[in-house]
Amino acid sequence: AGGKSFALSCFKTYGAEIISADEINREVLRSPEIFAIISKRYFSAKTVQDGKLDKEALAEIIFSSEKEKKWLEGMLHPIILERSFNIAENSKRKFVAVEMPLLFEAGLKEKFSFTLCIDVSEDKLYNRARSRGWTEEHYKKRCSGQFLLEKKCAMADLIIQNNGSRKDFEEKIKKLCLLVLKTIPA
Repeated sequence: AGGKSFALSCFKTYGAEIISADEINREVLRSPEIFAIISKRYFSAKTVQDGKLDKEALAEIIFSSEKEKKWLEGMLHPIILERSFNIAENSKRKFVAVEMPLLFEAGLKEKFSFTLCIDVSEDKLYNRARSRGWTEEHYKKRCSGQFLLEKKCAMADLIIQNNGSRKDFEEKIKKLCLLVLKTIPA
C-alpha cells in the first residue's frame, strides 16, 4: 500500500532490472514441492481450496501466530533470496532494483548496495489498504508483523516520500534512477 509495485515499474521504465520478492514468493507458493509441504501442515485449516493454496487462509494463520510465521518464512525466504540474487547476478543491466517488503525485518540490508524506503503517511497507507478490500483487523495484523515505517526509514540509506500524486512520485523515482545510473561505472 506504500507504492512498492508502482515504484518498481518506474525503476524498470528508467533503466533498472527489476526483481519483485512478492512475485517470486507467489511463484514459490505455486510450486508443487512447497504446495505439498504447506498443504500437509495446514490442510485442516482449509488452506487448500480446489487443489490450490488459499493465500488468504494462509495469511490468516501466519499473521495470527508468530511461530507459524517464522516456520513459513524460514522455508520461503532462503528460496526467494536465492532466486533474487540469481536474477541480479545474471542481469545485463547496470542497475538492479529489488522490491523486498521484509528486507529490514529479515536482517538483509547489508546484502544490498543501498536501500530505499518509501515513506507514506499512516492515513494514506490505511486508506490504500482499505481500497484493496482489507478490513481494519486484517490491516493491523499485517502491520504487526513488520517494523514501524519510522524504524524502516531510520534504517534505510534513502527515503522517498509518497504522499503526493503518482506523477510526483514517479518523478522522484526517475531522478533517483538517473543519479544511480550516472554514478555506476560503465
